[in-house]
Amino acid sequence: MSPRSSSLTGEAGEHYVAFSLARLGFQPAVLRKNSKGVDLLATADGSKVLSIQVKASAARRNPRQWMVGKKKPVVSKNCFHVFLNIREDNSPVDSYVFTSAEVLKRASWHTSAPTFCISRKEENRKNSWQLIKDFLHE
Repeated sequence: MSPRSSSLTGEAGEHYVAFSLARLGFQPAVLRKNSKGVDLLATADGSKVLSIQVKASAARRNPRQWMVGKKKPVVSKNCFHVFLNIREDNSPVDSYVFTSAEVLKRASWHTSAPTFCISRKEENRKNSWQLIKDFLHE
């Protein structure tokens, strides 16, 4: 079996996040490819909307770093990033949710290929959508 292309992995990631949000009772909208810095929008009832940037990896193991691109994120309380491990062996997807402020502060912007890394201490954030739930329900 040939490995998935990075564009297919990215699309799968966006749809996985939309599925996960819908499963939690939120209304997600996957945006068109040309949307800058935002892959999805989501709301609970239309009164408050958040934006999400999705970064997905199809590594065989459990990567703890993702390339984030050279453009720094706009920091906003309603902007989130979801990092996914979509492994090639089709085992369950791992998701990690971070705020745009966390990504701006912690990514390696000084390198030619900026990355965002998570530590093993942040394992409690794996598959936790609490940041998004809290924002949409406040």
